[in-house]
Amino acid sequence: MNKIYKPFFLLLACCFTLMLNAQFKKGTRLVSANIGSALFNSSTIDYGQTVDIGGTLNTQATIKNFDIKLAPGIGWFISPQVAVGGRIGLNYLSAKRNDKDQNSGNIYSKDNSNSFFVDLSAFSRYYFTTEKTWLPFAEATAGVGFGSSKGDGFFYKGSEYKDVSDTKSSGDFAINAGLLVGITKMLGDQVGLDIAAGYKYTRFKNEVRKTTQRDVGMDGSIDETLQNLTTQKSNRHGLQISVGLQIFLHKN
Repeated sequence: MNKIYKPFFLLLACCFTLMLNAQFKKGTRLVSANIGSALFNSSTIDYGQTVDIGGTLNTQATIKNFDIKLAPGIGWFISPQVAVGGRIGLNYLSAKRNDKDQNSGNIYSKDNSNSFFVDLSAFSRYYFTTEKTWLPFAEATAGVGFGSSKGDGFFYKGSEYKDVSDTKSSGDFAINAGLLVGITKMLGDQVGLDIAAGYKYTRFKNEVRKTTQRDVGMDGSIDETLQNLTTQKSNRHGLQISVGLQIFLHKN
């Protein structure tokens, strides 16, 4: 078996092991829902670089990122301590960067990108106890995801030329698996707050096509068209932290 896929299959096996080790009893049915998160950050970086025309270019880079994630899900207790179900993860990311020459005040480089990703996953959660207000649990997940991204930008090389670029990705695809441990703090009979942390493995691939139109001498005409196709594959191992709201709809 290819080594890069071993973490995925091992964690998938954990998912089913949790289910098989539980005591399956007919009991209360559970429907749960998770909430997502939103993040906005803005930063500036001042740096100097030596340019080939001589001298130093003093630059201020302004970076703004907006990231929103929603992860609604639904599950059912198949025993008093085991819940299984599925989630759909929606992730939108917007990133902007401007590089400004601090001497002239002109922006000579700009990059914008927007990406959207959908993740479909299954989960199995085992509660070690269900008789207290603090309910520790372990959860295994496995899923697949797909998406796309696009971007644009420009770059001025002094008075020599101007590049205008357009970037698009295709075939964005990921498989992932994770293992979490956490606790649910019951806020009432039907509402609980989840806090969890654990490991997540992701295998990701896509193709990025970048088209650049170059205006030499900046006279308004396109002198060159450059195209670049990059195939990307990556294995990502990371720590995931999850905070969510669980709504328990008890069976009558």
